[in-house]
Amino acid sequence: MQIVDAHHHLWDPRMLAYPWLAPAAPNPPFGDKAPIAGPYLPADYAADAHGLDLLASVHVQAECAPNTALDETRWLAAQAPAMGRPFVLVVRVDPRSPDLDAELAAHEAAGPVCGVRLRVNFDLQHGRSVIDDPAILSRAEFTDGLRRIAARGWLFELSLFPSQMEEAAQLCAAVPELTFVVNHLGWPLDVSRDGFLQWRSGMRLLARLPNVALKISGLWPIDRAWNRAALSLWVQTAVELFGPARCLYGSNLPIERSMCTMARQVETLQAILSTLSPDESADLFGRTCRRLYRF
Repeated sequence: MQIVDAHHHLWDPRMLAYPWLAPAAPNPPFGDKAPIAGPYLPADYAADAHGLDLLASVHVQAECAPNTALDETRWLAAQAPAMGRPFVLVVRVDPRSPDLDAELAAHEAAGPVCGVRLRVNFDLQHGRSVIDDPAILSRAEFTDGLRRIAARGWLFELSLFPSQMEEAAQLCAAVPELTFVVNHLGWPLDVSRDGFLQWRSGMRLLARLPNVALKISGLWPIDRAWNRAALSLWVQTAVELFGPARCLYGSNLPIERSMCTMARQVETLQAILSTLSPDESADLFGRTCRRLYRF
């Protein structure tokens, strides 16, 4: 199985500040951050992908300090030769920025950029939020910024929670010229039956839009051990809604590494999706990513 990894990170806290990795910061929802708090460099990623036929990868901004986002892009561009395979970047830029065009141009000049991610996750009921503005998805300046990102031929990574999906679908429909890629299976927060039904309802709305794709990645909120029985319903439902040609596998390394190795991720997903044809599997594990991220 040839693989293009649609979602991973690199970082070096000796070079850039990652507030969420700092020793004084609280542990993230996935648990103890200590095992991944040190540098994670191309050699570490290569070791984690050993034994897999990995053709290329997408680096997604790793939530360094916002004022160092351009420094992150420059640092990542310097890592590209050590990656040993095609490597493109999704960078951190706020579409609401009054200097948006200048920021986009600076990132474009710094490295092989193909998209933008600003995490907009907000869920009051579960007390989980990343963004400072819970109404961001309906802000005119946010929508305008997305149109300017689309004008560059880039895509936008949509990191959100299920409670935001209805509003997000309206946004995606309003900017049909932009490709949106939903992160981490839509970030399920509630794995109860009611939580599944809410997630499925929102995913159905997003899947109806041809400019929306979905990453099959970051599955730890459903089951940290990546047990096939726990994941199957969620993954199969997602792929049925979007179709393999709009689904992309992402390892979410190094965050996911302490819960499930990359090799076992691939093995587990292949077992869950065993009814896919070889052509459909090739889409999900590589071709969709190569097309959307324009390798």
